[in-house]
Amino acid sequence: RDYYASRGLGDVYKRQLVRTAKETSDVISHKINARASEIFSEITDGKYRSVNIQKGAGISAWNGMDRISVDRLSEGTLEQIYFSIRMAASEMLLEEPMPVILDDAFAFYDDKRLESVIKWLSRQKKQVIILSCHSREAKLLEHLV
Repeated sequence: RDYYASRGLGDVYKRQLVRTAKETSDVISHKINARASEIFSEITDGKYRSVNIQKGAGISAWNGMDRISVDRLSEGTLEQIYFSIRMAASEMLLEEPMPVILDDAFAFYDDKRLESVIKWLSRQKKQVIILSCHSREAKLLEHLV
């Protein structure tokens, strides 16, 4: 910092750094948004085609006809959005495949949502560890295997 400040470049350096960070953030946000939308569409069996996460505008879902804000979505659908964002972010930010550990992540899922997300997880090429105080995940896995 002192090097740049002593040459009158401190402010220029700071502006460049802020701009670079914002551009990087925008690129990563766009990629996470796109991947989260793919996952969300898959786990909702196409009921929703995308999820949109925007600074200042919040989160909304697109069903092919309407953009639906989060305050109009069910708790289960919100959990599916949250799951999609977490999975997309983990894919983008991890340099190597890591196990996915889900601790009671499906508490607000009905049976149909749970089956859909378990099927999606089973198609991923990574280890998945599901922790739950319920037996329905295990029963569903037995049925699918």
